[in-house]
Amino acid sequence: MILKIFSGLLICAATFMGIKQGLAMIQGAPQMLELFGGWGFPRPLVTVLGITTLLSGILIAIPRTFLWGNWLMASGRF
Repeated sequence: MILKIFSGLLICAATFMGIKQGLAMIQGAPQMLELFGGWGFPRPLVTVLGITTLLSGILIAIPRTFLWGNWLMASGRF
């Protein structure tokens, strides 16, 4: 029972963080643009990465697409 609660909390945290960071990247938050700009990423690429992050956060919340969401979240971080 405790394991299921802990697992549910981790899924909620991953979903929240994916959606929050994805929206910040899509909206072009100055902190995100500064961070990715330091690595030489142009703004359009940050937007694409934001869409990928947002989509993966949503997919993690859906039980049938949980693995796809995690795969997308991991592969979006090159």
